[in-house]
Amino acid sequence: MILLEGPSRVLQQIFQNRLKNMEKPAEVDFHLIEFDDIRFHIQASAKDPQHILLSIAVPPPPPETVFDRGLPFGALEAVKAAYGSLIQVIEPPESGFHLTIQIDVTKLAANEAERVQQMTKLASLRTVVLGAPLRVILKHLGNRTVAPDADNLVALMHRPKQSYFLIPQPEKVTVVFPMRYKDSNDVVLATSFLQEFMEARRSAGLSTAPPCLWAPTPPLELKGAPAHALDANSGFVSFVIFPRHVEGEKLDRIVWNLSTFYAYVSYHIKVRISNNFCRSLFGCKSFSCGDTQTLARAYLIMRSYNSLAIAYVITHSCEASLIRYSLSFLEVVPEVLLWSFCSSLRRSMKFNHFALCAVFKSVHAHSNEKTSEHTYSGTGESEAGS
Repeated sequence: MILLEGPSRVLQQIFQNRLKNMEKPAEVDFHLIEFDDIRFHIQASAKDPQHILLSIAVPPPPPETVFDRGLPFGALEAVKAAYGSLIQVIEPPESGFHLTIQIDVTKLAANEAERVQQMTKLASLRTVVLGAPLRVILKHLGNRTVAPDADNLVALMHRPKQSYFLIPQPEKVTVVFPMRYKDSNDVVLATSFLQEFMEARRSAGLSTAPPCLWAPTPPLELKGAPAHALDANSGFVSFVIFPRHVEGEKLDRIVWNLSTFYAYVSYHIKVRISNNFCRSLFGCKSFSCGDTQTLARAYLIMRSYNSLAIAYVITHSCEASLIRYSLSFLEVVPEVLLWSFCSSLRRSMKFNHFALCAVFKSVHAHSNEKTSEHTYSGTGESEAGS
């Protein structure tokens, strides 16, 4: 099973390229989309090589959560505390975004190892922003106290218009996730996966992990929660977090893992669907995969069943014929496939950026043709060089 990493690899790569080319800076202007509808906009000017602008937009929150100017409560303070003099918060933020920070690259550490660590932290802006209220509650747990202004039931957003709940106490914090899915196949797979997940937690090797329970009905801790938040067709998952789970460096890891638990489950559901699709379509067990973390994020960006299945083939296959054959099942190639995959996934494949674009454009031009061809003559056989 895979756990998603907190830092955005695309942001990390952009930061690294910018620092390597400080003597000959180029214009930088990238729009990035992360899973759960998190959007980034990163800009840098050739005339001002010392500064980088990074904006983030979060999805609309559910009504039961506490947000301030589009950000989770306490997010602005968390950003300032995390980055200190390395960044400056720009007011007002860029239009269409909720937070814009200006990064001063001259204040990065001279030591390479420390500089990489700082860039990794900057690429984790999503974690700092969305995990801010959860971090506050878990910090109080580490001190065995409860925040004086904390409610008995705290709702936090973990995906667009959906929340999970915390019940803070001095000795423990109970975290409850209502799990809901639109597709009936996803509901069945999610229920099965969560039951297996709960059973796996009981193994001897995981004895120190937070206790985990799954139930088809809302637990008693959710008494008083709004009715719409309790409409979960895949049951409820509860974790009990104790002070030992948030000691030292464990805090950052558990904040990220809890904030992205729904995405973690969704990823494994889509993997099962995609594996079944590929086995039935190509009669093979699996395809090789290069960059699992990038692939995992790509899965979660996609929305429809067909696109997910096609995405699996694209990112796992090293033969252009399979890519073209699989894409021929789509009447129209979605724009997100052409651009998001070309820009974000090129390093996890054996195709270079331009070869992949050529494959997409070729299929797009013949998207209404029903073909069973298994060959494609073009530049698709070249190795990734960029």
